[in-house]
Amino acid sequence: MNTKKRMRVSGPLAIVFVALCSCGILLFFLQVCDKPIEEISGDYQFRLNRDNTLTITKYLGSEKFVEIPAEIAGKAVTIIGNTSGEGAFQGCSEIRSVTIPEGVTEIQSKPFYNCTNLAVIYIPASVQRLDDHAFVGSCSLRSVYFEGDAPETGQEVFTPTFTLKIYHYESAAGWTNPWNGYSSEVYGDYLYKENGDGTLTIIGYQGNGSMEIPLFADCPNLKRIYFEGNAPYTNKQAFETAQQTTVYFHDTATGWTNPWNGLLAKPYGDYQYETADNGTVKVTKYVGVGGDVQIPSEIDGKAVTVIGVNSFLDCTSITGITIPEGVEVIADNAFYGCCNLKTAVIPASVTIIGHCAFSGCCNLQSVCFEGDAPHMGHYIFDDFQPVFYYYEDKEGWTNPWYGRSALKRTVV
Repeated sequence: MNTKKRMRVSGPLAIVFVALCSCGILLFFLQVCDKPIEEISGDYQFRLNRDNTLTITKYLGSEKFVEIPAEIAGKAVTIIGNTSGEGAFQGCSEIRSVTIPEGVTEIQSKPFYNCTNLAVIYIPASVQRLDDHAFVGSCSLRSVYFEGDAPETGQEVFTPTFTLKIYHYESAAGWTNPWNGYSSEVYGDYLYKENGDGTLTIIGYQGNGSMEIPLFADCPNLKRIYFEGNAPYTNKQAFETAQQTTVYFHDTATGWTNPWNGLLAKPYGDYQYETADNGTVKVTKYVGVGGDVQIPSEIDGKAVTVIGVNSFLDCTSITGITIPEGVEVIADNAFYGCCNLKTAVIPASVTIIGHCAFSGCCNLQSVCFEGDAPHMGHYIFDDFQPVFYYYEDKEGWTNPWYGRSALKRTVV
């Protein structure tokens, strides 16, 4: 007959054994109870802080223009967080702008990491700290508006880019220009961003009382205005002092005359552009129908040398791009979001390709370089894997190149 033997412990040894077991159970219980509990309300996952406020740990929505709530479930949101190394909004490529509510005091490490379409952020006066890499990888970021004093910052808060600008109130303390290596400017009643082509977009109003948007009457140094549609109705004072201004209109639009409201008016084709002091041209915007696009080497008789910031931004109709010899710079975000672009040809004259120049081109299959390896910015091709082609007699090439396959072409 089988019998089960039981170990019996008595005396002082039994007391020690029970105490050890009890401590182990208590420690396990404390560890489980101390682990933050994640909850979900609407588009947000969050956890309760010890002071009865909330940390947002994950965004579950799909909005392009996000306004983070000041309260969730009746409790104040104070931290935009990071859980297990992943930021709350990390990889949310659909987001274009984020408004952080008053009451948030800290933006932790990487909460907006790789938000590749994020262009503008509003940060309230309550924010006291931006942690390491808070916005790294958000390579479309152009404007960050602070409503309070300059916060403490960790390491490399933003992706290095020449076009990012920091805006702050004149009355706020701690601001310098540059600030943490980035250009900073004072803004007043109007929140605005630069479009990268010498124009501004008003995106918010911070003043009190009635609002009258400033027009062109007090812009004596305004050089050019591009209209993309038919001639609009204007009053007599609209361009009263803007006598140095040239108006450009698309050659398919109607209602235009030369002069127009007393200003010189010229048609333009598929490209808006600026003329530099040396007489060369920078393409600032493409307004054509797409397809396999061959950028001209000259516009209005002037050599094209720069493909400007955001100039082909979100041109989803483009399937191929050939950049002409003579172009030296492809600026930041030049072809960002051209999601149907499959091929690109880059001439030997190009020496610089800016940050995120081809980010968001998820169908890009091949990039053919005709010259030496150019200087490259950050996040130019995201995580996509186009094949690079180069001539065997050119310098600076390796295989792989920037982590992607690079194949030689025979010189013809």
